[in-house]
Amino acid sequence: MPRPPRPSRPSTLSSLEKSALFRLQRASLSEKQLRDGLKRKLMRTQQAREPEALGWIDVVVDKMKRLGFVDDERTATARARSLRSTGTSARGAIMKLRQKGLAPEIAAKAVAEVDERQNEGRDDGGTAELDAAREYARRRRLASKDPQKALATLARRGFSYAIAKQALAPIS
Repeated sequence: MPRPPRPSRPSTLSSLEKSALFRLQRASLSEKQLRDGLKRKLMRTQQAREPEALGWIDVVVDKMKRLGFVDDERTATARARSLRSTGTSARGAIMKLRQKGLAPEIAAKAVAEVDERQNEGRDDGGTAELDAAREYARRRRLASKDPQKALATLARRGFSYAIAKQALAPIS
């Protein structure tokens, strides 16, 4: 016979801080992600409707920002670098960053900075977008597939027709 779930302890300001630090040790989070996680913690303890408890979230998030543990721009840049290196289009990277709760201008700026760094000093005529498309095509082995289906796959991933066509062309 399964045991009934153990009742959660009521959260305190101190327990929310510990929870925030634990979450931030595991991954770099945006301000919105941290807020949502702390709010879920309060919901589990049935404190989400208490104004005092909701105020603690603001206090904890502000403290984490002051200490430098939460920085949306740094988080966006790191995530954009990761997304672009794994073959995500600029459009797709911005969309994924926005889904993480980052402001549209921060997401766009982060992707642009990552692309600018990647394009610096290049003389091969390539771009960060072309590199990302080639990486995605390589990972999915699109060169061995029907060309129309490969183009459609890249288009669904947010790459333009011209970039998709170049990505699938043999590298000379």
